[in-house]
Amino acid sequence: MKTVSLKSSQEQLLINDAITQLAAHKNEQAVLAELKRRLSGLAVQQNISAEGLKLLSAIQQPDFSVDYALSSMTWFQ
Repeated sequence: MKTVSLKSSQEQLLINDAITQLAAHKNEQAVLAELKRRLSGLAVQQNISAEGLKLLSAIQQPDFSVDYALSSMTWFQ
């Protein structure tokens, strides 16, 4: 995420906030969910750039290996 650079200052602020949270050892899934929520809010308001929309689309793609691992953890508890 450190390599992401967006032209919109508002979107870049969201990325920087997510990086700060990850550096503070916050849960990666929670940070990613918050970033998705905030970028989605910008998209609904139609205040998102093409780069921001591309990033939102990329982070919303399912990662089956992570999703499967997280779901299997709940099965065995």
